[in-house]
Amino acid sequence: TSFVSATGGSVSFACDYSDSIVLVYVQVMVGGKGAIRVTADGTDITNSTHSYMWYDGTTTQSNWNNGSVRRIASWNEVHAPASTSSVTYSVQYRAYTNTNANAFGINELFNGANWSYIECVEIKA
Repeated sequence: TSFVSATGGSVSFACDYSDSIVLVYVQVMVGGKGAIRVTADGTDITNSTHSYMWYDGTTTQSNWNNGSVRRIASWNEVHAPASTSSVTYSVQYRAYTNTNANAFGINELFNGANWSYIECVEIKA
């Protein structure tokens, strides 16, 4: 139920200009009940206050990848690093509770296809 970093879910990015902002685009394939956040060098920039961004009470879930609805979701976060130094943006996730019926997972593979990713774009102010 604590946030953990998603394997392969981070990117280091440096702006060319210190007054730029970074548009962080995230797409995830999720299953189960839980929450996701984006961090910049370990600091949460999502400001999600819920322990479950994804929750489907209608399913009979025996684990995050058994009986839960799969979803592909995407969103943007905006960050102003005020620097040209490299920043590591990471996707982190946590389960709703510590039972299998409330488990949560990301990046389930279908025939070797990876549905989740993170990318950054610099926007000059």
